[in-house]
Amino acid sequence: MNRIRRILWRLKFRSLFLRDLDALHDLGAWHGSGDVFYKSKAANNKIAIKCYHKAAMRGHPESQYDLAFMYYAGEINDVSDLEKAKYWFEKSAANGYEPAIEFLREVPFD
Repeated sequence: MNRIRRILWRLKFRSLFLRDLDALHDLGAWHGSGDVFYKSKAANNKIAIKCYHKAAMRGHPESQYDLAFMYYAGEINDVSDLEKAKYWFEKSAANGYEPAIEFLREVPFD
């Protein structure tokens, strides 16, 4: 458990003080995957969404993709929001993130 706390502390430090977008994304991914248990799954998702959104707003394409997928899958407010999902998939694709480009090719948003 101490090892996990050290890793989380490093990610938090890098994301908050060094403005490292990869660290912010990794922090969100840890919470979103359930590897870090914080009170409940809903609380974990809330932290993941917050981290992804902060990094996505700063132009991090992988965070944009993960945030879009959470909207698409209905992990935010338990309801699928295709409009926001499409927006973030398109932002990620515009930044050259290959999985987002492929997703947009395969899944029609009409």
